[in-house]
Amino acid sequence: MANQGKPAQIPAARLRLDLKNYRHEPVKREEDAIAFLLQKEKVLELALDIAEEGLNPLDRLGVVEMKGPGASKSYVAVEGNRRVCALLLLYTPEKIPSSHPNRTNVVKRLERAARKADLPQKVDCVVFANKKAAKPWIDRMHLGEAHGRSRKRWTADQQERAMGGGRNKDAMAILDLAERNGLISADD
Repeated sequence: MANQGKPAQIPAARLRLDLKNYRHEPVKREEDAIAFLLQKEKVLELALDIAEEGLNPLDRLGVVEMKGPGASKSYVAVEGNRRVCALLLLYTPEKIPSSHPNRTNVVKRLERAARKADLPQKVDCVVFANKKAAKPWIDRMHLGEAHGRSRKRWTADQQERAMGGGRNKDAMAILDLAERNGLISADD
């Protein structure tokens, strides 16, 4: 059985970005990871959503305790780097890189959002011994269905049912009614 890690609530202030995250080339500085995540991974949008709605209670972070001098009981996010970056920016909007377009307005937006938010002091995590121990679970989250072992994306029909009220609402209702009345099968 794969290593399950150890559930823990970690103070948000002790969470760090993974500078060797799978989403980007390895970087040496936190600022470079932040710049990439803002530009390519929609972290600003995620931060604003977290400020408004909170962290998704169905998703825990996967972390590894930092070792070595100066580590001061910090944890690197090996799963959830975008969320950690979003939290980091909500707590410290000044970390927006100076090269970021419209930086001043983005910093102000984050400051306003953070003032209104009930940001978590502690975050639900799973602590792994190392990144290798977390990798089977990271793979299940991000590498597709893996023959039924991983999360399965919803089909367009399933997404429509979940959204309830999208533009295909009437069409889905007719299809569901036809299936219930035996006019078509689920495969049809």
